[in-house]
Amino acid sequence: MQIVFLNTFEKPVEDGTIVTGKLSICERDGIWAVLWSEGDAEAVSWFEGTSWEEMLIGFRHGVAVKMGEGYTPVVDGMLEEKRGGAGSFL
Repeated sequence: MQIVFLNTFEKPVEDGTIVTGKLSICERDGIWAVLWSEGDAEAVSWFEGTSWEEMLIGFRHGVAVKMGEGYTPVVDGMLEEKRGGAGSFL
């Protein structure tokens, strides 16, 4: 399995500690997977299938839910659409 994307999320809790979650997008033989894990718990699959578009929907929905629960991404800006300007390769 190839990891295509990985980000860490953090959520402060009442006792002053921080709960950490990891979100990854992986691909193996044309099958995409979006996985969420917290601490030592086994990863939870948010999506598994061949559609890039459906994978992105599952990814964005899952991120929105976790951010609604108080998690913030360590690397921010991942939900913004990237649009290339004139002469841009993006």
